[in-house]
Amino acid sequence: IFGMGGIGKTALAAKLVAQIQAPFEHVLWRSLRNAPRLQDVLGHCIRFLSDQQIQELPTRTGRQLALLVELLRQRRCLLVFDNLEAILRPGTYAGRYCPGYEE
Repeated sequence: IFGMGGIGKTALAAKLVAQIQAPFEHVLWRSLRNAPRLQDVLGHCIRFLSDQQIQELPTRTGRQLALLVELLRQRRCLLVFDNLEAILRPGTYAGRYCPGYEE
């Protein structure tokens, strides 16, 4: 959901998630408001989706992404990333990320 700040995107998304969450084993809502490091976001997602069973993470981002994808293949999950604009380059088209978030 994209739009100007303050128009209720988060509230709308929260209502939608509440209505559709039943078929999902895991629902993860993560705010990117303070532009957390990619490795921190990946680590949080991996630990959450593995029910805290995976604590030792691969050091390379590509391997962390592969592990996350594998976890997503194993069970039905709904991931919501709020405030995505915090990691997008200002004044550019969607999909252009700030330095450090290109991966």
